[in-house]
Amino acid sequence: MIAGVIAFLLVDVVLVVFAISLNRSSGAAPEPETLPTVGVEASSTPTPTAPPVVPAPRFLVATSPTSAWRSSPGECGGADAVLESTTDGGATWAPHSTGDDAVHEVLALAPIDQTQVSVVGKAGDGCTTTSVFSSFTSGDFWQSYPETLSSYSYVDPADRATLIVTGSAQATPCSPALQAVATTDRVLAVCAGQVAEFIPSAQTWSTTDVPGVLAVTPTDTGSTVAVSGAEGCAGIAIEALPSPLGGAPATVLGCVADETSPLAATLSQSGSTLWLWSGGTTRISQDGGVTW
Repeated sequence: MIAGVIAFLLVDVVLVVFAISLNRSSGAAPEPETLPTVGVEASSTPTPTAPPVVPAPRFLVATSPTSAWRSSPGECGGADAVLESTTDGGATWAPHSTGDDAVHEVLALAPIDQTQVSVVGKAGDGCTTTSVFSSFTSGDFWQSYPETLSSYSYVDPADRATLIVTGSAQATPCSPALQAVATTDRVLAVCAGQVAEFIPSAQTWSTTDVPGVLAVTPTDTGSTVAVSGAEGCAGIAIEALPSPLGGAPATVLGCVADETSPLAATLSQSGSTLWLWSGGTTRISQDGGVTW
């Protein structure tokens, strides 16, 4: 009896061990747990864009097809303005001093005739705008005329949101105004990407967008502008604008293709002769900007 029970127990143990062994040999290893992937969105890098061209103020007045005056702006407390003239179409330039009342910062140049010019600027120890300086001797001698200051129009760098028009302050529709040029019946101003025109007799402004505009000069029918980055011109495009502004679109006149870094430029027109001073080079077009 006891022997039978022992035999039964031994058989049972053998069966249990066999079952365990069978499960281990036939069971597949568990698949490793796959962790969810956390998606990180790649940051998009914006395509860099070129900064807008901001014209650097400078001054140029053509008095004939071969004669002109020009000046760097200068700065009170910094480098004085450099005033020069040419009588050979810009091949050579002669420097001039305005005498004892030295003009430190030029605000406007205005022609009197082929050899005479007036300068509006900040002068003297106080570097103030109190007079107009004119030369009737081709720049050899200068005379101060404070009583004529109210006849001139200009932009004061101390307040480029305002245009001084014949002694009266006018808030500009575009700001900051970087350049201004006046005729007897209107004033043109250049801002970053815009040109503005003021008609004193009507006390009205008109504006037009001109992306990349560098300089403007008045003509009999409107104005001529120098433009950087214009389609189809790798250098400075020359375009015509009507008066008043904002009506007909600009008309492309020509292209100065070899001026590839036009950050400082100014224009002046005398009859059909258009002068362009850009960088360190002065160019002349005898057909209003079509060819150079």
